Amino acid sequence: MTAPLHLLWNRVERRRSDPRTAAALPDLHRLTREDLDDDAVRAATAVALAGLGTDRLTALLDLREALASGAADEWANAWASEVI
Repeated sequence: MTAPLHLLWNRVERRRSDPRTAAALPDLHRLTREDLDDDAVRAATAVALAGLGTDRLTALLDLREALASGAADEWANAWASEVI
């Protein structure tokens, strides 16, 4: 883990342990250390921690969960069958 990534993860963990921040940034509890390997998630996390909005982080974490559950595959199959 690089130093900047380690610093970002430490900030996430500190913010998650603070009840006031945890209520304002609920997506921090969904975030894993591995998520920060993705550039888009890192950027969205930095934006959220800076207080500039959580929409991107929420969307990326929702997408991750949809891909993991297979929901995205079902959507792609339904879309492909309509196209044909």
